[in-house]
Amino acid sequence: MKNLIQKLHSKSRKMTSLMGIISLLSALKATCDGLSCTQCESRTSTSCTGISVTCSPGYYCGSELSEIISGSGYTSIYARRCTFQSLCDLKFSISTGHERSRSIALCCDTDYCSSTIPPMPPFNANPNGVVCASCDSIITPGCNTSETIQCNGDANICFHQFVKNGSTVKTVGRGCASRSLCDYFRHNRNSRDTTELDCTNGVTALQQNLPFLYFMFLVYCSVSII
Repeated sequence: MKNLIQKLHSKSRKMTSLMGIISLLSALKATCDGLSCTQCESRTSTSCTGISVTCSPGYYCGSELSEIISGSGYTSIYARRCTFQSLCDLKFSISTGHERSRSIALCCDTDYCSSTIPPMPPFNANPNGVVCASCDSIITPGCNTSETIQCNGDANICFHQFVKNGSTVKTVGRGCASRSLCDYFRHNRNSRDTTELDCTNGVTALQQNLPFLYFMFLVYCSVSII
């Protein structure tokens, strides 16, 4: 009887060990395969249903909302998809003069999960004092223009978006952007990427007008002397 109990205990330990190994392998498989997420898009609401996709490692189930104002009117796009981890909780605005847009991305880390995106406040049309060069290669081929734009809201950094093809660099857009978008591109730049984004602080409206103000000051001084 004693030997039988020992054998049963031995089998129980082996079974427990086996179950632990199976659980570990299952967890590793899930990690390697990535999360299962819903992929869909809607232009009429902030919810959608679609196909199931398996994300690559390092990706979460993301919910993204983008709002765009252009010459053709207002567009809202809601999407669910696999989203790279560094894009999670990213919120930014961008403007090229011909188009203004803003986006927010939220993520969750369980299969088929969905994050609730809070309502966006109205677009902030108040100038923030920053002036940037402005162009869109779709509107102006080659971005050959000297246009500038007054930045609004939290888009207080000047961006230069360009495409690299070997030693050839082609500008595709200039305008205003949120610092969060510039920070993302700076920290997640890949040597294999062909599209890049460079950002600068730009100039304020006062700095832009300094040459004119200096000229008027010289004119004033000349008149005073006469």
